[in-house]
Formats: sequence, C-alpha cells, structure tokens
Amino acid sequence: MVPIDSIQIISLAIPPVAKSGLTVDGLGTAVATAPGVPADGYSERSGDQYRYELESIRLERVGGSGSVQTPAVNGSAAPVVWWTSAPTTEPSPVAQLALLTWFPTPAPKAIEKTDHLVESVADRWGTVCATPADPAEVLWTFKLEPLGPSEPGWNLEGIAWPDAPGTIRSAPPETTLKVTEQWRTGDPSIDSVRGIVPAIVIGGLVACHTKDPNQPPGVMEHPIKDLGQVYRLAHPGLDTGMMPENLRRMRLFARNLPPDVYLTGVDIGGPLNNMKDLIDTNLFYTAFYDDPRAVHHLLDLLTDVQLEVMQALVAVAGGDLGRFGSLDFDPVWHPEKYISFCSDDVSATLGPKTFEEFSLPYNDRLYAPWGSGGLHNCGPHPCKVMYTRHQRPVKYLNCSHHFSQKDYSALREVFAGWGVIEPMFDMGERAEEMLSGYRLMMESLAPDTLAVPICIVDNTWSDGDVTELYHEMRKISTEYARNMRWAK
Repeated sequence: MVPIDSIQIISLAIPPVAKSGLTVDGLGTAVATAPGVPADGYSERSGDQYRYELESIRLERVGGSGSVQTPAVNGSAAPVVWWTSAPTTEPSPVAQLALLTWFPTPAPKAIEKTDHLVESVADRWGTVCATPADPAEVLWTFKLEPLGPSEPGWNLEGIAWPDAPGTIRSAPPETTLKVTEQWRTGDPSIDSVRGIVPAIVIGGLVACHTKDPNQPPGVMEHPIKDLGQVYRLAHPGLDTGMMPENLRRMRLFARNLPPDVYLTGVDIGGPLNNMKDLIDTNLFYTAFYDDPRAVHHLLDLLTDVQLEVMQALVAVAGGDLGRFGSLDFDPVWHPEKYISFCSDDVSATLGPKTFEEFSLPYNDRLYAPWGSGGLHNCGPHPCKVMYTRHQRPVKYLNCSHHFSQKDYSALREVFAGWGVIEPMFDMGERAEEMLSGYRLMMESLAPDTLAVPICIVDNTWSDGDVTELYHEMRKISTEYARNMRWAK
C-alpha cells in the first residue's frame, strides 16, 4: 500500500516490449513499448541479448479493511510515462514505468547551484526536434558469395547509404538480407520435372587494378580460352620458366644457412588456384558444369607438376624434411609430419559440393607423400566443413584475419580438438587492430581451437614498436592458454 499522492514506479532491469493493446488495468491508460528498445525487441545486458514483454499491469485501490475498491482512480484514465536515462535515439540499459504523473523525468527540479538538470534535459531530450533520417537505401551484392547454386539460399550483408548531415536515426538500418527461392521444393529431381532451374551466382571478369603500377598482376592474360586447349597442353619440365632459379636459391640456402634456420618452399599455389590463373575467368566457373571431364584432365596435369616441384625442392635441400618448416610459402614453423601445404584461395568463391569434387581429391594427392599439413585460403570459408574431410585431415588453416574473422566461430567447430588457425594480419593493420583481432580470435575460438596469429609489419615499424606489440600479444596469449581445454 502506498499513499494516494505517491508516484508508483515499476522498475525494470531490461526495457520491455509492450503487448499490443496493453493498458494499465485500473487506469485504462494505454502503455507503449519502453523507449530505447531496438526494433527486434532484444536488449543487451552483459553481452547477452534479452527480450521481455509486458502482458498486463494492474493498479488497485485498497480500502482500510483490505478490500479492493473500484475505480482505482476517479476519471476514465490517468497519466503513465516511461522514465529512462538514455537519450531518445539510443538504447536504454534500464526502464522505469511511472504511474499517476505527467513528469517525463524523475528529477523535474534543478539542483541548487548546479547545471545538472540542464545537462540531463539536454542529454535526454536534446534530439527530440532533430530531423529524422530518411529510410535507408541499402546496396546488396553477391560479392564473396560462393558461385553456383545454393540449396539454403544466400545471406547477404549490405552497405547502407550514409544518412544526410544533421539527421538522427535511433538505430542502425538493417543490412542483412536472406535470399531464397520459394518456388523450389528442395528435391532437385522434382524441380527438374517441373522445369525449375535453380538460380546460380556467376562470377564476372573485371579489370585487375594494382596499387603499384610497376607490379603487374601475376597473369596478364589467360592462356586458355577454350576447354579443348587443355588436352593439347604439354607437361612442363623443371628446366623452364622460373624453376631453375628457384632450385638454385633453395640449394644455396640449404648449403649456407645453419641447421636451426628452417626453410620454406616456394609459393606454387594449389591445383585449383593454378587452374584459375590459366583459364578465362568466366570459363573457369562455367566449366564445372559444362565440361567437368576437361576440368579433371587439367587438374590431374597441374597436380603432377606441383608434386614434381615440391619433390625437387626437397631434393636440392639435401632430402632432409627436417630442414623445412613448410613445403610452400607459409613462414610459420611446423613439425615435420605437418609440413605439407596447399593453397586454395579460389575455394572462397565455391560451394562445398564443387570443392568436394574438384579441389579435395587433388589436394589429397599433394598431401599424400608427406602426411597431413596446412591449407591456405585468405577467406571467406564457404567450404570450411570440407577442410577436415581430406584423407589426411588438414591440421592447420592459414588465412587472412581481414577476410576470415566472420568465420572464426564456425571454424572453431571444424577444427575443435584437432587443428590450428593461423590468421595473418596482412592488410597493413595497426598495432591496436592486431591486438583487438587477436582477442577476437581468443573469444571466438577458445576453448576448442588454437590460433597462432602472423603479424606482418613493414619498415615503418621501429624495433621498439615490434617489441611492444610482442609483449602485448603475449599477455593475450597467456589468457588464451588459460581458456583452452587442453588434452590430458
């Protein structure tokens, strides 16, 4: 029981959504959703999302004998107002529903000799008269989506056009778009009988622009413009092109560097990556459907050549696998049984079924002589579920943090209890970006999967900068180790 001249306050730790048509029983006053509630009704608290819904509110007037008397107040309605500390266009951490008052704030009077009320009013109501932003225009594209059809559809992340200067928006515009084909049954055999062809994403040939005009792209022009050409390709020898120089340098390093300086191979890509460099871009993506036999013929040839290159590099280094940290470009040291390596960047644009047929078996051939090893794909990773389905499951993934960070949580499940992620900071990241990126890895991958970040720096970094970064990264790695679920 409260005095009749009191203001009754219903305090809530999470701002709630009001049920449609909600009124205060006993007052008859309509109650709206609390201010500051996001459009989906979910509010954040301690990193988690919660949604509460007010279904009923009742105010009763109790007589001296304890009996409920009606009406609760005289008249047909009475004021109800939400109190919140946040500005009108920002999410609110808490909410209070005040009954029997018109005051929009719990402190309507100024505190003597202070500007607190002025600041409070400005913070809370300063944008009430501001011009609201127009509905956002959002651009959605299929950039970085796997090419070909997609049974579950596509989840696209759009880019919103900036709001006009001086306008206010209470929440960021929704930029996620789910694209599905409602006319498909989910059974390809039934769809084919009905004449339904699934939608496919097709890659387009675009100009390759480089930052350095003196460093042209690796392939100026695709030599294969017709799939019939693949049957006329000659098997190249190791005495042509850049291979004689590669072998000379490997022999030189192996002879002159001390045994505790480990070697890497050369960046020879992977079978599917090399196929992409050889074939016209549009032809590359349509060949999987139009002439898979020609694709397999070319991939067999490319895999044969790559195996010869890797075996030759090991041979000129004295045949000692223990001298190598990796048989490809990866600069990180690995145990001898995990030095095999394959680059598969093009899998970022393919679906799992295409990867399973045209990538996985040829990667397996590269791993076969050496054992399980690493896979490189800068990202994203639409084929991630296939990584550990090689005959010798991939032990570690070398990738780019910039293009892979959205996949960390899913990669944790793929490599849980087995593999390692090696994200590279290879986009000119500053020290603080590397530190926040490493912490994101820890939070996304622990306790099941370990990340070993590769920090690439240039000559603008001083020795002191590198040393400071090392010690700060070391702190995160110590915390990361404590959070891991280590085998006993």
